[in-house]
Amino acid sequence: MFRFKQFELDDCHCGMKLGTDSVALGAWAEIQPSARTALDVGAGSGVLALMLAQRAPQLLAVGLEYDAGAACDCRRNFAASPWAGRLAVVEGNFQDYCPDVPVDLIISNPPYFAGGPEAPSEERALARHEGSLNYFSLVEFAALRLSDEGSLAMILPAEKYDDALYRAELARLKLRRLAWLLPSEGKRPIRVMMQFMRRDGHCHQETIAVRRGAALTSAFASLTRDFYL
Repeated sequence: MFRFKQFELDDCHCGMKLGTDSVALGAWAEIQPSARTALDVGAGSGVLALMLAQRAPQLLAVGLEYDAGAACDCRRNFAASPWAGRLAVVEGNFQDYCPDVPVDLIISNPPYFAGGPEAPSEERALARHEGSLNYFSLVEFAALRLSDEGSLAMILPAEKYDDALYRAELARLKLRRLAWLLPSEGKRPIRVMMQFMRRDGHCHQETIAVRRGAALTSAFASLTRDFYL
């Protein structure tokens, strides 16, 4: 059980356990004041949806999860949270999900690995390796499901940046926010957080280092202060 300031998280049946990537994205993604609906795609334990629900009291969030065990954890975490009435889980392939109205925010920490050795368990292999859920299927999904003022936020390995940007441009989604995530000060970025919208405009860019030595940097501590104990 992982304890945040306002909720607890059980990920015992999830192939990929809670990590810094999801926490960074959940704290960093911009939520428009007008946003009313959100989708956490590949929800796992539901941490992204829970973070959005904490940050935006007007938001209704749905976690889309393919794996039955992870979906079970997600439901339990949602039900135990202070925002149970604004959270729901849909189990199945996210590409089959058709919301009643266009969505204001789609957020995801998708699987990163297109090849290489499989993980020892089926659940972990599904969570780690790209299948139907990957950054280009997310872009295609967002192009179909986002509202006019909606956005897509995701975190990817830094080396995927150029291809993700290219695929988003093909789908007529414009990069509006960008953050390079460094594991520690002075290191090369290993992750990139990207947020796209339908309309073009200024792109806010920043670089965030997670650690300075053994401690969190002031920038990352400030970003996550509403969540980490």
